[in-house]
Amino acid sequence: PRAAAGGGGGCLRDLVEQFEGALARFQGVWDVLDDLDAHTDILQPERPTRDLAMRRISLGNHTSVQLELNPAHPRTVPQVRFLGADSVVVPLREALNARLSMWDPTKTPRANLEEVLSLKFPAKKAVGGGDAPEECCICYTYRLEGCTPDIVCDNKKCSKSFHPSCLYSWLRALPTARLSFNTLFGTCTYCCQPISVPNVSSLQ
Repeated sequence: PRAAAGGGGGCLRDLVEQFEGALARFQGVWDVLDDLDAHTDILQPERPTRDLAMRRISLGNHTSVQLELNPAHPRTVPQVRFLGADSVVVPLREALNARLSMWDPTKTPRANLEEVLSLKFPAKKAVGGGDAPEECCICYTYRLEGCTPDIVCDNKKCSKSFHPSCLYSWLRALPTARLSFNTLFGTCTYCCQPISVPNVSSLQ
């Protein structure tokens, strides 16, 4: 019986060590996610958790960046997607491509992006403090069926934000709107400057 008990204890120790080893493999990506959650203004997911390796982060000026981390190598260059008016996101995209050789895998993605893009991420907003998120200027809500206002008018004097589905429905009702290459082209509901939105029905 004593030998059996000892053998059982050994098996239990092995299971615990295996479990701790499995947890250790994820510690790197958890540290990176914790750094982003603590020092940036997270727009999506609404309630960030460690099981999601995606973060959409506010850059201010109606602009955001979406990061998809590689859980196995979280400090390497993530998938990066800038969201906002072309006048703002195109220079950011060009800066990232031009200076990507500066990426240092010993630093966090947040620190690397701040250095490569020559910017500082806006601080995390306190609950009940700071400005409210930019709402859709058609439905006047921020979050609609899990989506946020990703389409921004490129006119700097306007910069209104819209949910893709709201803008698509609005433009589709205009006789002057046209659909080309799965993109609907029309005019902003506020300033009448050209604006476009992907065919949302094709993305569903």
